[in-house]
Amino acid sequence: MISGLRNLGAHDWYRDGAAVLVRSQKPNGSWGQLYDTTFAVLFLAKGNRPVLIQKLQWQGHWNRNIHDLENLTAFIGDKLGQQVTWQTTTLALPLEELRVSPILYITGHEFPRFTEQEKDKLRKFVRSGGTLLFEACCGSDKFAQDFRVFARELWPEYPLRNIPAAGPDKHPVWDSFYRYDEDFRPLAGQIGGNYGLVGIDAGCRTSVFFSPRALSCLWELQDIPKWSQFAYKLGTNIAAYATGREKLPNKLDTVELPADLEPKGRQAEIPRGAVRIARLIHDGDYNCDPNCMVNLAELLRDKAKVDIVAKARHLRADDKSIFEYPVVFMTGHHSFKLSEKEIENLRTYLQRGGVLIADACCGQKAFDASFREMVKRIYPPAGGADVKAPALERLGKDHPIISGSFGVALGELRYRTILAEELKRKGVENWRGTEHPQIEAVSIDGRTTIIYSPYDFSCALEGDRPYSCRGYQDEDGRKLALNIFLYAICY
Repeated sequence: MISGLRNLGAHDWYRDGAAVLVRSQKPNGSWGQLYDTTFAVLFLAKGNRPVLIQKLQWQGHWNRNIHDLENLTAFIGDKLGQQVTWQTTTLALPLEELRVSPILYITGHEFPRFTEQEKDKLRKFVRSGGTLLFEACCGSDKFAQDFRVFARELWPEYPLRNIPAAGPDKHPVWDSFYRYDEDFRPLAGQIGGNYGLVGIDAGCRTSVFFSPRALSCLWELQDIPKWSQFAYKLGTNIAAYATGREKLPNKLDTVELPADLEPKGRQAEIPRGAVRIARLIHDGDYNCDPNCMVNLAELLRDKAKVDIVAKARHLRADDKSIFEYPVVFMTGHHSFKLSEKEIENLRTYLQRGGVLIADACCGQKAFDASFREMVKRIYPPAGGADVKAPALERLGKDHPIISGSFGVALGELRYRTILAEELKRKGVENWRGTEHPQIEAVSIDGRTTIIYSPYDFSCALEGDRPYSCRGYQDEDGRKLALNIFLYAICY
């Protein structure tokens, strides 16, 4: 454990050692002599600490600060709910073995020269739910320059962006354990606000973090006034964000990878009569869960025997092609505003029988506010102040979406951790679940035209687990989405 080595030669020392000890344990629970028993228990218990972070070995100077992760994990201790450890690893290992930890750490003065196979493995590590942490050791400009080239090559569809530490777009990593205002802001003037931290958002979570300034030497040296404490706290927050502050798997658990780690493609053949769903384009990060509609199609096919065209058409609200689609889906993270032409065309689409389904991705309040304003523009007051305009209203528990009369029984839906904690702080009853889901809808003359969830279900369809997601847990979010889309298709 001190060395950070997972393997001694070809042997996984803990897995092989645990197997020997379990086989040799006597019926009374001992291993013979008292000292043999105490060492056996010590080995099994302490060696089984889950691995929080692995340092990647690469061809070159990959380990300039040999005690950095040892000191960081000692500082973290059980702050995230359990004692954790670290280890070294290589990209020669299978992806399942790399994913024994949620974080893969890559540091150096010069940037590694990865092979194409290694680059592909790093892509799949991210796609499987892992987080990459890159650090320019000692603030190396050469490492930083080459990292940016590397990032553009591996994730051309996802730009490298700033990780804001304050303001309306403040990144949740700054408050995931330690609070920015209390623990980081005192140094804000010296560190440049966010320490230069940047990242790549793959879907709804930041999957790649890059620090162009030193972390490892501050972890290594431990006692640089103010700065080491800052670096330790930032490392803790990145770990809390990457894990979602959820319990890490047992060291002997078998890691299950997502069924398909390759980007989703077009169906080879579209079934006759398949339902087509369009995706609405807007300027509030409309495509934040790019695979959710593909996964929804699989869910509807497997659970309800309904064929959906898996690859959604992306179009704007003023596109005349919108009338070819019985259902339109929209989600997003940020505020947005449709043009008058888009509002008018969308209103006509809904009047002619179309249905708009939406959720606030990650429960983002900026999107929620913009969506509610959009609904008011679609259905403004008419005929004087005494005439009530159609508006979003919460569905009752007897509504088919909630009751599951034609879909699946929902039961008490479970929130993700961050939302459950938020509701608990506010004193909301049933914060562990809901009496029934908070789904809102606009209905006109008995027909539902808009169905909206202020809490996220698209992340459940996507299969990622962003720390900052204010929504439903995966299994429950998928059940809710199934009922919503079935209702929209059938009614």
